[in-house]
Amino acid sequence: MRGFESRNRDCEPKIRIFVYNAELLARSTIRKNIWADNQTIEIDKKEGAVKLVFTTSQWIPVLRWVLSFGENARPLEPDWFVEEWKTNIIKMFDFIK
Repeated sequence: MRGFESRNRDCEPKIRIFVYNAELLARSTIRKNIWADNQTIEIDKKEGAVKLVFTTSQWIPVLRWVLSFGENARPLEPDWFVEEWKTNIIKMFDFIK
């Protein structure tokens, strides 16, 4: 992953994740995972979505977790985390070409 060393040294960036179609997931998977003591979960019942916000220095497990939701989740920030997510999706797409 590009820039792993410099990002790994960053001091706990705030990560915002938006999960679509999350009504069932919100009750189980999202609430089971405690990524940080300061995490907040906002549930939008109208849209069936969940917004999860927290700070962490463990961005690789978080990236894997977001990718596990497939098209139902996307990170919102920080920008470098969004770019890593996009890069992973592009690499996966390249496998099926």
